[in-house]
Amino acid sequence: TLLRTTSTYRHDIEPIAEILEETGAPFVINIYPYITAYQNQGISTEYAIFAKNPNDCSTYDNGLCYWNLFDAQYDSVRHALDKKGYSSVEIAIGEVGWPSAGDSQGLAGIYNAKTFVNNMIEHATSGDGTPYAPGIKIKMWLFELYDEDQKGTGAGQFEVHWGIFAMGATAAVTPKIKYDVDLFDASDTHNCTTYEAGSGGGGDGSSAFSLDWSTLAIVIGPLLAVVVAAAVLMRRRRSTEQDLMWTRGAKHVDAEDVAYTRLDVGGELKGWT
Repeated sequence: TLLRTTSTYRHDIEPIAEILEETGAPFVINIYPYITAYQNQGISTEYAIFAKNPNDCSTYDNGLCYWNLFDAQYDSVRHALDKKGYSSVEIAIGEVGWPSAGDSQGLAGIYNAKTFVNNMIEHATSGDGTPYAPGIKIKMWLFELYDEDQKGTGAGQFEVHWGIFAMGATAAVTPKIKYDVDLFDASDTHNCTTYEAGSGGGGDGSSAFSLDWSTLAIVIGPLLAVVVAAAVLMRRRRSTEQDLMWTRGAKHVDAEDVAYTRLDVGGELKGWT
């Protein structure tokens, strides 16, 4: 399990954090409890999918109780930023999800995917925050809406099964929703939407989504902030002595080629030590 108190980051991340602090843009990371649990079989499924009792601590870190893996991963990043003086830089989750099939360990499946996705939504919108960063709502983008049948499966067959909707056999076949998803903000008393498998949520061929303007604003607002930060990043890059580079797997990504800072948190902290 990732420990908050031992987390830090590579020095080449610091110029990016400085730009995000100046522009007010979020530090966007990908957190994948599934991949961490898949690669580390000592991590319990209940801990990974928010199925444990919040009072049942799996990990203590400097007196803080961690009952789910997501919080431990989130706080490791939050603490690393804070240690370098970037506590004002907000963290947003660019990708988080759970596959519905595709591994021999039994981690990937409909039940676990449904449990994780719905618990993740409830946790992010509750305002409870995390042990190290309490009292916050967590901005997040679910990964993902549809299965990607053409996606590479080098990491495992689960790579094509992250979608809430299963792709149809042909383009003419309506995608089917795999499990119920409750997109409900616990603090909101209206505009509550539940997508149900096989009953009006796309599973019966009807329209799957009907987003209101408030929902669109929540999605578009942070995206605009990211675009502004990217413009500043590209302009300021020309005055630096060298390109800002970091490693994602075997690939080097030039900071000029991305729209926002993005790290994968899952299995290992890529770009972090």
